[in-house]
Amino acid sequence: MRRPVLVGAAVLLSVALWPAPASAAPPTHESFDDVFTGFEVEICPFPVAVEGRNSGRAVLHHTNSGQLKRVNLHGTEELTYSANGQTLVAKPFPYNFHIIFGPDGQLEHYYLTGLVLRVPLPDGTTFLSAGRLDFEVTGESFAITPQVGRSGDVEALCDALS
Repeated sequence: MRRPVLVGAAVLLSVALWPAPASAAPPTHESFDDVFTGFEVEICPFPVAVEGRNSGRAVLHHTNSGQLKRVNLHGTEELTYSANGQTLVAKPFPYNFHIIFGPDGQLEHYYLTGLVLRVPLPDGTTFLSAGRLDFEVTGESFAITPQVGRSGDVEALCDALS
């Protein structure tokens, strides 16, 4: 009875140690620190000025031929929202952003997972959105509520900025 177990273990070990064909180059890592400003008109019924900073690291995954196939961004975002003489400062929050490219290098999918936004409001509550925010679905490059997960109270956020 012991012999089949040893043979089975030997087969499993030889398969596990057999070199796999290389299908991808090792990932590369890059740091980023970006500052941005702009106006957002989709959040509230009035324009909201947005200032922010993204910092963190990017992990770039390439095929052996050098074709970019995926980028994972692990970062922290700091945001300030201003409108109508009111300013709200978000607490810095971590996020994970995933960008996936097709075999021909075309953008196929991009989405954020984790915290989407965390902003203390003047009434002592906190606007908090977290989950999966799929930019391919929204067709937008900026959003504050995810499609899956927990959405913050957008009306309360806008009231605080009015």
